[in-house]
Amino acid sequence: MTTAASERATLDRVLALVGEPCRLERLLPSGETRSVDVQAAVRDYNAVEIGQSNGGLQAGFSKVIMSSTEIDAAGWPDLVTLATQTADDPRIPRRGDRFIVQGRARIVQAAWAAPRIGGELVRIEMTIK
Repeated sequence: MTTAASERATLDRVLALVGEPCRLERLLPSGETRSVDVQAAVRDYNAVEIGQSNGGLQAGFSKVIMSSTEIDAAGWPDLVTLATQTADDPRIPRRGDRFIVQGRARIVQAAWAAPRIGGELVRIEMTIK
């Protein structure tokens, strides 16, 4: 049986090999910016994916795959939000968050938890532009 911890460890090993250092940032209502450094695999969507998206994707959009490891370790976005959030998981980036890759600030368009294992967040995928 696969556990969330073993799947997360496998993903972390793969991202260490094929990923790159990135930074995820969220502007909090207080005006403060919370950031966390993550290792992520980032690739541009190809023409077929863009064509099949019925206008949802555009040239220049990229797909990101990252682990929840760094986010969990940092308590991102902040401990107050994590403790008081009741609906959506605040660890999952949301539209408008910034994602810095190769020194370039990109904007999160959508993000989702890849299938959870035993109810635990393991992998996060998102679209950035």
